[in-house]
Amino acid sequence: MKVTFIYPSFENLGIEYLSAALKQAGHSTELVFDPRLFDDNILMNAPLAKVFSYKRKVLQRVRDSKPDLVAMSLISPNYLWGIDLAHAIKEIMAVPIVCGGMHISAVPDVAIRNPDIDYLIVGEGELPLVELAAALESGVTEPDIQNLWYKRDGRVVAHEVRPPIQDLDGLPFPDKDMYQRNSSLFKIGYTALSGRGCTSRCTFCHHSFYGKLYDNKGPYLRKRSVANLVEELREAKRRRGVKFIRFYDDNFTYNREWMVEFAQAYSRDVHLPFYCMGNPETITEEVAECLQAAGCYELQVGVQTINDRTRKEILNRRETTPEVIRAITAMKRTKVRIVTDNLIDIPGQDESEVLDLARFYNEHRVDRINIYWTTYFARIGLVDIAKNKGLISDETIQRIEHAPSSRATYIGQAESNKELRKYQLLLAVLLFLPRRWVNLIIDKKLFRFFPRIPPFFVTTLVSSLRSKQKYHFFEKRAMRRYLEYGMRRFLP
Repeated sequence: MKVTFIYPSFENLGIEYLSAALKQAGHSTELVFDPRLFDDNILMNAPLAKVFSYKRKVLQRVRDSKPDLVAMSLISPNYLWGIDLAHAIKEIMAVPIVCGGMHISAVPDVAIRNPDIDYLIVGEGELPLVELAAALESGVTEPDIQNLWYKRDGRVVAHEVRPPIQDLDGLPFPDKDMYQRNSSLFKIGYTALSGRGCTSRCTFCHHSFYGKLYDNKGPYLRKRSVANLVEELREAKRRRGVKFIRFYDDNFTYNREWMVEFAQAYSRDVHLPFYCMGNPETITEEVAECLQAAGCYELQVGVQTINDRTRKEILNRRETTPEVIRAITAMKRTKVRIVTDNLIDIPGQDESEVLDLARFYNEHRVDRINIYWTTYFARIGLVDIAKNKGLISDETIQRIEHAPSSRATYIGQAESNKELRKYQLLLAVLLFLPRRWVNLIIDKKLFRFFPRIPPFFVTTLVSSLRSKQKYHFFEKRAMRRYLEYGMRRFLP
């Protein structure tokens, strides 16, 4: 059976794993990539998006691939893109369409109503997609497959979600060829996962609902063996000439014993610079030393806030401010860059809380401060909290679930409270100023005179000015995508 995947803008590790599983089962796959220029979380411009639209080329490539099944992974920012494309595909060819991904797993009851989507896969997709392909190949269109949703005579058939895959070492390595056949930009760096699940269920994250799918179904947090991970990366280095690695685990550093073993094996057998993410409560001096010994060039740590009440009651996070300080101190003793993620416009957050965050970073300086606006995705825990506080309405929640924007930013306060942009700019620039200047700006409230720069430009400013490391993964890929596909758009 031939399965054609369609995905926009970025590389998707999930699709690569799905493709590898299908190929292992004897099926063939193809990727149709939509660069989606000027309609992503980097640049948004509706007129230019129309001029540089690849929709016709995408539809032609889908038709030329002669698929038996079309598959799409839909997160909130690309949900409307996906259902629009599904409708266009149905107009030109009779082919079943299956959708999975975070948005689908969050609101399958909403997505299944779409007449152009034939099947949904809720949760991990390798096993159900392989089983669906086998069923369709044998002529069974309404199979009894766990994780699968479809409609029968107008009635929704929703099968139970199976336990999460425990033996991650048993999965084939992700199919990187499917992306690299589309463009050499996907040869910039190598993306990988060392495990699945997360140690936390923060209310602003997809794990707050995704983990619930697997309650009472076995461990949600799983880790590959060091040997299996290193084998994949050695192969990538040998076959693809990889120069650096980017791990996408939400918390790469939580298992101390695994980190010790990883540092030894990785430094010996792979020895490439890498990026990863961690949680402050897991960053001890020993873990910091492991990261440096292994060759980590940058660790991104989620801090979000230093307010204890907000951290525990609103965000459902466990770390403490002393643990955040410990993590920063431990990493500053190494040569590994430490970058922190922080949220503003959290429900209930006031000016004093943001200024406390600024004072904190003025005292405990890191290499870069990332500032993000609180974003509401479908059925994350923060949605209920914001609704109970009267910050978002039922109508807004309906939009989040049925028609999220390209940036999925249906933010309650931030749409009207533009004053927060001044605080964002303060957090962005304080690392460039002497400590006494920052204290003066805060104490005298001189930030009131800061310009209200749009969030995108603030983030771009701090990233470009503060980033001294040479592995600009996202920047290089984004620039290449716009240059390459911008020129391709007008070629035959």
